[in-house]
Amino acid sequence: MTALAFVVLALAGTVARAVTGDRLNHPDLPVGTFVVNVVGSFLLGLVATRSPEIVTIVGTGALGSFTTFSTLTYESVTLIDHGRGRRAAGYLTVTIVAGIAAAWLGLRIAD
Repeated sequence: MTALAFVVLALAGTVARAVTGDRLNHPDLPVGTFVVNVVGSFLLGLVATRSPEIVTIVGTGALGSFTTFSTLTYESVTLIDHGRGRRAAGYLTVTIVAGIAAAWLGLRIAD
């Protein structure tokens, strides 16, 4: 049952990420990727203290496929390649700081 739930939620996370990116990303600022990474960090904070099965299904399955480090780095390199190095640095910095803050908040709320 865990494997099936994992696959279903991983699929849902992937679709949610794709839809969010399609709707919110802009060539000059990848807002959709920022949103999925920060929201995903918050939600992972909420579920991180749950049972190992929940962490596997929701944390790794749903949220692991919803959030995206590879897209974050790709978009940052693309910004740099288009002469937007400062924007890329700001995007990375804000995403990392906001993600850490969101995960911290999720953990505090879950306590």
